[in-house]
Formats: sequence, structure tokens, C-alpha cells
Amino acid sequence: MKEEELWDQLQELDGELKSFPPDAHWFCPKRFDEDAVDYDQPNDPEEGMSQETKKELIQDFRKRYKVAYQYSQILGINEDTTGQLREEYSRSLDRLFIQCDKCALNWHQGRKEHLKWLS
Repeated sequence: MKEEELWDQLQELDGELKSFPPDAHWFCPKRFDEDAVDYDQPNDPEEGMSQETKKELIQDFRKRYKVAYQYSQILGINEDTTGQLREEYSRSLDRLFIQCDKCALNWHQGRKEHLKWLS
């Protein structure tokens, strides 16, 4: 992929990232930091949440995960080219990984699949 094509793809992914709810985690289903729903048990209903809603939120997370992982390519591009986008992404990753052990775990467990996608 040429650098120009990659940059176009990253700009599209940036738009998708920014369309996600601002407090939603990228690498786990949490909708906000204090979200206490047990997403590891999708078939178990939660107080105030149906099983269907829980499954929809898990699907939403999978989309965020894919987009945020693909966008990680920005970390390999010269900072002069990416400007603030790379810095914003890096800050967001730092915040998620510090505040959410699930996001950190899912990031590391997804690396192998992501590397296959890159090749």
C-alpha cells in the first residue's frame, strides 16, 4: 500500500473513531469507565439491561476494536505527517490501558490477528 493510500485510509478511520461515543472503550464493551456490566456473560441478563441490548453492545465493541486496531498504523508514520492525530490516538490508548485491564488484555491478545491483517 502506498503512503498516500494509507493516509487516506487513516483519515477515514479517524472519522470513524471520532463517531464513537466519547466515553466508550475501544478494546472492550464498556460504555464508560464505571460500566459494571458483565460482558463476559452475554446470555446473562443484567439489572436494567436486556440480553439483546447486552449483545448489541458487544457487537458495537467489536466494531470499535477493529477500527481502533487498524488505526494503530498511525503510530508507524512520521509525526510530521500525522500531526495531532497520532498524539491524540496515543493519549487515548494510554488512558484506556491505564484505566481498563480488559482493554489492555484485549489489545495484547489481538496483536497476532492484527499482524496477519497487516501482512
